[in-house]
Formats: sequence, C-alpha cells, structure tokens
Amino acid sequence: LLVPASDADNVNVPYGSWGGDKICFASDRGGAADEIWIVNDDGNNLKQIAFHEEKDGIYFIEPVFNPKNTGYIAFEYVKGENDKTAIHRIALLNVNTGSFRLITDGTFDDRLPSWSHDGKEILWQRNEYGQDEGWMIFIADIDIDACVPLSDIHSISNGSSDDTDCSWSYDDRYILSSSNYGGIDYPNIIMFPVYKNSEPIRITFSNTNEDGAPSQSHDGKHIAFESHFGDEGGLSLGYLDYKN
Repeated sequence: LLVPASDADNVNVPYGSWGGDKICFASDRGGAADEIWIVNDDGNNLKQIAFHEEKDGIYFIEPVFNPKNTGYIAFEYVKGENDKTAIHRIALLNVNTGSFRLITDGTFDDRLPSWSHDGKEILWQRNEYGQDEGWMIFIADIDIDACVPLSDIHSISNGSSDDTDCSWSYDDRYILSSSNYGGIDYPNIIMFPVYKNSEPIRITFSNTNEDGAPSQSHDGKHIAFESHFGDEGGLSLGYLDYKN
C-alpha cells in the first residue's frame, strides 16, 4: 500500500501512471478538489505537484507521464461538477514548476489522454457535450515546447461505434479500446489501426460482460483489462496472452 488515506480517493491510470521510479495519480485527500500527486514506487516522497482552489469547481484527473520526458504530465482538466455539463479539456503539466497549459480548446468533451511510447503523439476520447454514446478516438502530434503543442488532430475511428478507455499498443501501431465496433451488444476490447487503412481487430469475445480499460505489456505478449457483468456487476480483472 503506497498512499493510504481513509478520507480520500487516490486514482491512477494503469497505462501511464508510471514514470521512472515515480507514480502519478489524482487525489482529493484532505477534502480538497482532485489534484495531481506523485510518489516514489516504494511509497516515499509523496508530493502534491498541482494546486488550485476547490471553490473554482475545477478538478485535475487522469494524469499520465510523458514516457520520454517524465518532467511533463498530460491530464484531464474538468470545470464543473455535473458530468453532463462540465467542461473537459486536455492539459499539459510541468512537473517541476507546477504550471500547466490547456491544449484542447473546450469545444468538445475531451477525456482520458494517453501518450504514445515515443512521446511524440497523444490520444484522447472525444464527444459532443451532453452525449453518453458516440465517443471517438482522436490522436495528434504533440511538441511540448511549441506555443501550440498539438498538430494534425484527427480521428482514427469513424463514429459508428462507441470507443472509450483508449491506450496505445506496445509498438504504437494500434489503439486499444473498449468498443462496440461492429454493432456487438457489449463493449469488448478492440484494436484500431493508427497508420494503415485496415479493419479493427477484435481481441475479446464476451457476449455477457463489458470489457474495458485495456493495457498492453511492453513486449506486446499480454493484455490486461477490466470486465464486469451489466451495470451493477462486480468488477474483475482479465489477463490474456496476445500473439500478432
């Protein structure tokens, strides 16, 4: 147990929370709004690295380290408490200074950022505000030193499915997603190609459970994911061998 706190939620993103010997996570410890914290992987040096006033109705969640430059973290910036009306944007945090920049403009509902392994691209899920379905996968080139960090923003899913919980494959050639692509009844793990015009690949084949939050091992041989039965079903962790 790294960060015990009986009065708080401490939430990390499995595919991007580890940077060197540090782990980043969002926490509302002490009754504050969700902020970004880091801690050593042995539980030492717990430190809050982003600060804002709770009264502003702003929350910093879903932090992920840049894998090639752990001095930067992408995160989801939320303004407002109602999930239907709150503004969700992608932001970039300087770990050393605590300063941050908003890198999407708030026109769309942008959530759950994830870096490519080379740190040169970033993805997130995007939708119109107020919608429960129709999430699409967007990716962009990112230059953390540029005045306008994002370029070549485009979708790699066509909008015919609901694509969430996205992360990069080990080789950055695919995006793993919880998706109902093809009209399946329950979201399964689907891999969407990034650079070539080919059909997505279905990885799990559950007709009763919803599969989500996929993360691939760095050698590409395994995929971990969560699975649950219906809206009220208990959450389980799944693990499968994957061969190209």
